[in-house]
Amino acid sequence: MLNPFNRAVIISVLIFVSYLPALAQLTAAYTDSREQFFVLDGSEVDHIEYQQIRSFKVGVDFLVYVDALENLVAYYGGKKDTVEKYHVSNYFVSGRLLVYSMGKQLVVYDLGKKQRLSFSAESYFVGDSIVAFYDQGLQLLKAYYKGGVYEIEDGITGIPFKTMLAGDNIVAYVDNANYLKIFYHGSLFEQAYLPMSFLVGANLVAYVESIGGFKVYYLGDEYEMETLSPNSYKVGDNMLAYIDQSGNFKIFDKGTVAEVSTFPPDFYKVKGNIVIFAEDQIFKCYYNGEIYTLENFVPDFFELEESILVYRGMQGELKVFYKGDVQTISIESTSDLRVFRSAVSFTLGKNKNLIFSQGELYQKP
Repeated sequence: MLNPFNRAVIISVLIFVSYLPALAQLTAAYTDSREQFFVLDGSEVDHIEYQQIRSFKVGVDFLVYVDALENLVAYYGGKKDTVEKYHVSNYFVSGRLLVYSMGKQLVVYDLGKKQRLSFSAESYFVGDSIVAFYDQGLQLLKAYYKGGVYEIEDGITGIPFKTMLAGDNIVAYVDNANYLKIFYHGSLFEQAYLPMSFLVGANLVAYVESIGGFKVYYLGDEYEMETLSPNSYKVGDNMLAYIDQSGNFKIFDKGTVAEVSTFPPDFYKVKGNIVIFAEDQIFKCYYNGEIYTLENFVPDFFELEESILVYRGMQGELKVFYKGDVQTISIESTSDLRVFRSAVSFTLGKNKNLIFSQGELYQKP
């Protein structure tokens, strides 16, 4: 049984605005009151567009946006790269990849390099570092992973899967013969026949067998979690949370299982490496093997991303949980709030733009 842990650091935004040593990655972006566009790259807030942009999305160490002329632009390694000069109606930014389509053409932008994956992509699924797609012209189910394109399965008689899900670096699907298959690190594995359900995270696939057993494929190994199907389950990065048929709340984390409580939570949610839940209206989270009691009430606003939780306290103050610490980052009313993978940007008043990243607050110079 895990030991409860509670830690709170209350820091006023009026004191805790600073500029820090270089960071490892781009984490956030914002548009100011004049519609000019900025990004936080390392320890610098860079001004990259003077005209209003149409949209933007942030990955782990890069950013993609549509500029005023409708060019698709990537900001990577401190430089702007016009990826596409033609109008792109749909583009997806995962942790490591930009994926977009023009008609049935499917293109990936990875580590500053653009590669056309297919001229006739019928459907595709995007994870942080993987793209699975059916090439209708070649009648093949393929996957892009770490610069390579793999042929997974032929589709001579049509799309060779009934359902498919992509996790951060793994793809799972049920084929037309009702077998659950997993594509992981360049290899294809057959797991179960006629699964009742399955979910995909980072390095893992959780699934319920046709006979009701609950199993997890994790880092190439199979774990038998329960002999009976769970009441519910949710997955994240190298972890999952579930409620078994007896109502016990459990967390599988990097190959080990912890029983959090012997009764189901009021609710629970998993994303990235954090599980948030409530017990008797006490707001809690699980992170890195510990349970943290955050508040004695459930906030009316909270948002969970890959490695950060943002929520409002009892007095409306804006709080974040990041790497085991709770910090109050604003006691004032905020606007233009946007939560990224490990950061949050917001505005105070009319033009005071702030970004919380890597445990610190940054203000536009």
